[in-house]
Amino acid sequence: MGYTLDAYGKPVFSKTPTQTVVDLQANAEFAHAFAWTRGGTATERGSLTPGQIRDGMTFVETDTGEVFDRTLGNWVRRARVNGGKVTASTDASGYVTVNHGLRTVPLSVTANIATSSPVIATRLKAQVETLTATTFRVRILRADESDGPLAGNPVHFFWTAVA
Repeated sequence: MGYTLDAYGKPVFSKTPTQTVVDLQANAEFAHAFAWTRGGTATERGSLTPGQIRDGMTFVETDTGEVFDRTLGNWVRRARVNGGKVTASTDASGYVTVNHGLRTVPLSVTANIATSSPVIATRLKAQVETLTATTFRVRILRADESDGPLAGNPVHFFWTAVA
């Protein structure tokens, strides 16, 4: 044969192929296997022709960072999800500001007091407020004191944001 396969299974052709049809078929099979994921700008995704699109493929927009899946003839944007654990001290009003890293205003954010929190977790509530494209604020309230803020105290909580 006139080709070998590299570590990714890509055909690597010799300078003098001996079986051109087999070589071309190997190249076509490799292209088909990797055509499920494409990348480019949002404009390029919008310019794909029906012959270049098929259900099950993924397109990553290099200019927006958005990821789309082709499902039932439509592009469906994948939800962005991020989360983590925060260990911080609240400000004088009981707030902690969190950077969520989603690059857009989240559709939903949850925050839950961790059992490892220095103040007993069953006595605290987390209230999410002020969502922006980069941050959100969590106000820590004392459930045992008519929901007053837990001001200037250390707290641990887990959060999840979806955009």
